[in-house]
Amino acid sequence: MMQQSYSADSTFMTQVDSSCMSLMGDFGYDGMVAQDHKTTSVLSYLSNPNPTPQLVRRVVMDQRKNRDWFWWDVRNLRSWSGFSIDTMMALPDFQRLLTFPFFMDQLPHPSVSAPTPETEHNLRKIYEDFFAVKVNAALAQTQGQHRHLTMQAVNPTTTSPTPKPDFISNYSDDIAFNTLNGDRRGRLVGIVKAYEQWNTGMRSQDAPQQVHYLRGLAHLHRVMREHGCRYGFIITEIELLCVRAGAEDAAYDAKEKSNEAMSRNSLDDGPLPIFGWLETAAPIQLSLHGTDPETNAPRLTAALALWYLHMLAKERPLKGNPGWKMAVSGVAARTRENCRERDSWMPRLSQHETRDARRIRGWVNPQDPINRKEYPNKKRRGAGL
Repeated sequence: MMQQSYSADSTFMTQVDSSCMSLMGDFGYDGMVAQDHKTTSVLSYLSNPNPTPQLVRRVVMDQRKNRDWFWWDVRNLRSWSGFSIDTMMALPDFQRLLTFPFFMDQLPHPSVSAPTPETEHNLRKIYEDFFAVKVNAALAQTQGQHRHLTMQAVNPTTTSPTPKPDFISNYSDDIAFNTLNGDRRGRLVGIVKAYEQWNTGMRSQDAPQQVHYLRGLAHLHRVMREHGCRYGFIITEIELLCVRAGAEDAAYDAKEKSNEAMSRNSLDDGPLPIFGWLETAAPIQLSLHGTDPETNAPRLTAALALWYLHMLAKERPLKGNPGWKMAVSGVAARTRENCRERDSWMPRLSQHETRDARRIRGWVNPQDPINRKEYPNKKRRGAGL
């Protein structure tokens, strides 16, 4: 018999919800793992091979219609260098959490295949059936069976005046926790893109491709502001990009210490966001799996990265990392005006683009005055976000 102890008074209790420590009770064993049962760990489970879908056959290019976001809404891009396997494993007790043994037959094992998705909708379904299933199972192990973040696919409509995410993650008891548009608020959001329409390599190409790159990030930026959340991701047939939004964290921390923070469930809670400021982690190839063949060290796979994003976005922030919320608030709060000068490498706007922006949402740059088109009505809601 092999015995594994997991001390309830470990330092991990100060970093991760106490529900993480209920692993043994949730699965009906008290630290004893029988030899005749195959065991695995969260690290191993999330490092297995992923699906390898072919490129989407029918790429539908972005249609403006009534969408109220534009590519130049992304103004500042910085590297999220702290999003790495080394940082994750260095967190107190994270290595123990990730390598804790449990029975393989207690986890779902979705099939790994090489499908040929016709559209982005089909691609989202593939990832719902694989990544959402595996990440949710891992979250149940590490955040607790009774209350953990759940990653779920939604069906964003192309006729909506505001963009919707492809994936939303929240707790089951977040029912009354809504966005300004009345949708269920996500603590973490993600969107699916066809690789030929958007990929991280576009950033280093010429201006037209850079515009496509920034347009994809602007889509995610808009959705993150709609939900007032700091963490998000873009996933294609080839790669995963994890993103964190920038905000005035120092000012918010000082406010919390003076006991002036807003109520927990308020959309005004959290630090003031910096409009257009995004931190992007190194892109992760979906084909990456297993351990490093030379050092046998763990690697940051797509599934493991998605799990880590959920750990960052949980109720209690990990030490040294910002929480999941940011205070976007409504139009009258004018939070979009809190911005920085655009990075010099970004392409310039054309007159045609500025005319479109004024016609659709009433403003071009975040410092522009509030326009009547920004205020909610039956056809247009939240355009000032």
